[in-house]
Amino acid sequence: MLIVSDHTPRDTERKPDIRAAIAVYVQQSDELHAAYVGRPYDSVSTAKIDQLHADLDAALTAALPITDAAEAAALIELEVKLFREFEGDAPDGIHLTRLTILEEARDFLRRYGEQVGSRQADLQDMVTAFGAEAPAMLAVPAVPGDKLLEASAAAAGITTDQARIVYASMLQPFVGRAA
Repeated sequence: MLIVSDHTPRDTERKPDIRAAIAVYVQQSDELHAAYVGRPYDSVSTAKIDQLHADLDAALTAALPITDAAEAAALIELEVKLFREFEGDAPDGIHLTRLTILEEARDFLRRYGEQVGSRQADLQDMVTAFGAEAPAMLAVPAVPGDKLLEASAAAAGITTDQARIVYASMLQPFVGRAA
């Protein structure tokens, strides 16, 4: 059963990369801030900042739902960066507590993502190896048991003897060779 929500990527769609969207935002934001060092922000810079925020919001919305720990860690890293921009590098009180919680969550997700990524790679290697060996391991009985024949005959609406003949004729091309 496939459950689809408004955020579920369709087969023809490719989910945008959250980390790439964040990297673009950070780079463009840093460039914009660097261009205005020592100068007051004006309506042009404000419009550019608003557009950067709108582009980031659209990219993040298109990339929902969050499906892995690395994506979540990247989002928290962005929140830490924005928090520091607005609160400064030396927060105190509740701001320090919030920043500490964000950084702890980010670090946990990074560690978790590395562990899961390693296990996913191991699982993929195992699936690939099995896929390469599976055809040679395919085995069916050369002489079927009575229960198999009876069940097949009942399902097909034929006699057990007819099912035995059908089974033998289907198996004949494969006898003596690996599938």
